Amino acid sequence: MPEVSAIAESLALGATAEQRLRIAARLRAARNVSPRAGFCAEIILAADRVGEHREILQAVDQAKPQRQILDSMLDAWLYRTPPRIRKEIAPELRQLLAAPDAETRQRRARLEAVLALDDASSRDWITDQVLHGQSTQVASTAITSFGRAVDGIELDDTVLTWLIGLMPGKHTEATRAVAALIGDKHRFSDATLGSITQLVPVVIARLSSAVDEDESSLTIRALLELIARVNRVSPLPANMIDEIFELIRRRLESAPLGISQVKRNDQFAAITDLKIFVGQVMAGRMPIVEVFRRVGEVLLALADRQVQNNVRDTLVTLLKGLGHDDLPGTCTWMREIFATPGVAVGVQLAIAETMVDLDGAEPGGRAAALESEANCPVEVTTYLQRHIVK
Repeated sequence: MPEVSAIAESLALGATAEQRLRIAARLRAARNVSPRAGFCAEIILAADRVGEHREILQAVDQAKPQRQILDSMLDAWLYRTPPRIRKEIAPELRQLLAAPDAETRQRRARLEAVLALDDASSRDWITDQVLHGQSTQVASTAITSFGRAVDGIELDDTVLTWLIGLMPGKHTEATRAVAALIGDKHRFSDATLGSITQLVPVVIARLSSAVDEDESSLTIRALLELIARVNRVSPLPANMIDEIFELIRRRLESAPLGISQVKRNDQFAAITDLKIFVGQVMAGRMPIVEVFRRVGEVLLALADRQVQNNVRDTLVTLLKGLGHDDLPGTCTWMREIFATPGVAVGVQLAIAETMVDLDGAEPGGRAAALESEANCPVEVTTYLQRHIVK
């Protein structure tokens, strides 16, 4: 019997009508022998025939199988039947998925996700799990399953408004999934994204909450990437740009040496977020002198321990991006940062590397001149001596 269950999908596709009927009859006759494998094989073999699925559901109601067997059957319906079938038999499946435990609700989440595009009651159920439910896994399963269910479909403003309403939820993985869905240009057109004015305030409020609660760096990144996409569609006002920048800067405030590795990793991630936000939002929306001022304040506040090798590489990318927009101004500004007493050695190294890349390695050039600064550390002197043309 287990072998039949394993090949049921091939039989459903390849068997003739007469062969399939004979197999189904044998499976029904053997329900009491191996109920788990037999019922699951029947479900798969029924394929897109609603009547056969309803007959199986009636048999399940009469047989009242053990929970483990029922769970396997539900998985067969949820994973191995066409979406149309799940929609047709949704009322019966909901009755089987009425238990309050997290495992059952996770299966229910997969069902409601398939129905949510066209069914307001399914969206309401998911909303309740995301905003009020206690299970992070149920909430995130609902959103990620919805994303898979609507793959390849351009979504409208009704769905966008619903997803925005899920953003305040406390479950960080669900928030991340919502942000990724909204930010996907294949899911929502620029016109749809720009039509909902409450999107940016809601995202900023959720970003602020994520920073306050030390939520996952990945969630914060997803929210910032969503903001960057919205900005490309409809430029953010200066006050919102300032608010978001301050949230990034807060994550980089110097902390005691004894901070946790999670916090330390988040500070490293915040440098990447700074690069994304400056490059994709600030540089195109603010006067360059204002960008220099704000970024300069962050660079001068960084401690040596915050500027490790990977972080320094990220700073180099950030600085190069600014240099491509205004090379002379960027080089002058970077030298001022470099020469400021107390600046971290890692920041100075990032500036030196950027100068060499942007302005060249000629003797007497801007990069070579850094060595003459009174606070030039030995690490930068060594770097320049290796890279400046003799």
